[in-house]
Amino acid sequence: MKVKCIWPRRTIPEGKIIENNTAITLGKEYVVLDIAISVHGMEELLIQRDSDKIPAVFPMSMFEITDPRLPKSWIVRTTSGGRLRFEPPEFGGDFWDFYHDGDEATEKLFEEVAKRIEAESK
Repeated sequence: MKVKCIWPRRTIPEGKIIENNTAITLGKEYVVLDIAISVHGMEELLIQRDSDKIPAVFPMSMFEITDPRLPKSWIVRTTSGGRLRFEPPEFGGDFWDFYHDGDEATEKLFEEVAKRIEAESK
């Protein structure tokens, strides 16, 4: 799945801009690495930031879908918080805890999975 940034700012329901986001670029296309939907309907995407390729979560409202095909390797799961996730099976369990703790094996696995998803998105 690919998306294009159409609004690189976070806003609140009243329309007030609360943050200009410099991690992504207006008009740039991104490969989606994970999709999460909350019980309240909040849709979030995991993409890699421009500057350092670190994965970051952004609201779907900041993007438009340019390629709706989901990677064949993705699975669907629910979290304990009631979120519905579309993601690679490798991203489940404690994956993100290990990633953010700087675990080298997990960081390497992330890079491999991201490359695989990007290849599937071509």
